[in-house]
Amino acid sequence: MSETGVPPGGPAAPEAASGAASGAAPAGDRHFPIRVGRRTRWLLLLWGVWSPERAEVALEGDQVRIRFGFFGARIAIADVDHWDVDGPYVWVRAIAVRHTWFKQDISFLGDGGRALRLFLKSGRRIAWVRGCNLVYVGVQDLDGFGAELVRRGIPQG
Repeated sequence: MSETGVPPGGPAAPEAASGAASGAAPAGDRHFPIRVGRRTRWLLLLWGVWSPERAEVALEGDQVRIRFGFFGARIAIADVDHWDVDGPYVWVRAIAVRHTWFKQDISFLGDGGRALRLFLKSGRRIAWVRGCNLVYVGVQDLDGFGAELVRRGIPQG
């Protein structure tokens, strides 16, 4: 401790101050870019994806925020029941913002690679999909995003 009462190196880390060290609260915002394929980059301009900031998933406080060009969603972390990883997919049927007919799902994918699926506890409207209870996100770092969800109390299913 210095004479001012502040430990060397500055004040306590935000994780310690918020209780995240004990697993009680999230430490801070985390951003995960959505993977965009080399061949699909130009096609995704039609959906408004012209920079990496316009295709990402962020964990902000108690919410999951998804942005994919002109489209997006905000989901309370408390409404996510569990998650898993699925894929790969046929790229031409997977890219962009997609919904499967007669199902309550929506995907935000930039290529045909693997995606993390978020299973929601309650249905909600996301974009044009009513009663959506399954969201696919094709983030670059599937393991990192999954680990962050587990750290915030969302189990892998």
